[in-house]
Amino acid sequence: MNAIAELRDWIFTSVARCRERRSFDAAFRFSVAMDIVRDASAQQQKVARDAYSAEQSDLEAVKILQAAAEDGFTNADLPAVEKAIRLIRRSADKDHAISDATNTP
Repeated sequence: MNAIAELRDWIFTSVARCRERRSFDAAFRFSVAMDIVRDASAQQQKVARDAYSAEQSDLEAVKILQAAAEDGFTNADLPAVEKAIRLIRRSADKDHAISDATNTP
């Protein structure tokens, strides 16, 4: 289990205990913390999706370039190479998004 999931579970349990004890002020504060954890979890999931997408773009670009390089690059390979370049740029964009999402002030 990752740290965010552990924190979410701990907060959920703490909220339940506070409600049982009728400590609604503390339960509210834990609920606010739970909202923050949900946001962090959603961001973590987006980063994971972006990383997977970037990896798939890289792998597809490698396949295209390897196939074009097998018999030496020719003009007929130009559309495939252009597609590989687009995939590499897409991967770079995803990598940049991941970097932005994980840099915290």
